[in-house]
Amino acid sequence: MDISPKIFDLVIGSNRLTLTISGYGRQVINMMYPYMTLNDDTEITHSEMRNGRVKVYIETPDETDGFHDATCWLPEYDWECHGYSDAEMTFFKKLIRDNAHLILEFSQEGGILNATAL
Repeated sequence: MDISPKIFDLVIGSNRLTLTISGYGRQVINMMYPYMTLNDDTEITHSEMRNGRVKVYIETPDETDGFHDATCWLPEYDWECHGYSDAEMTFFKKLIRDNAHLILEFSQEGGILNATAL
């Protein structure tokens, strides 16, 4: 039996959700919600809150490298970066720090689309 996690990207309109599903009972272990799209097509998504932590994932398409990406774990602000310059990371760190209170709130509400539903 294959028990390795399976990763699926689901795109509905302009919303992209990423699911990681384990082999046992198809339990969802990580749901990613869209948060923000920047003018250069950078996508910022966040996970649901698990054990008091939220994963924020930043991804920018790049013609040479494919994608640049960074991950920030809230509330600790632990960062991993692949391909971004120091200036870009300074921008992203400020952006996430300025939006962390909203991301943490939305991570408990099923993402921004559920938190702002009428």
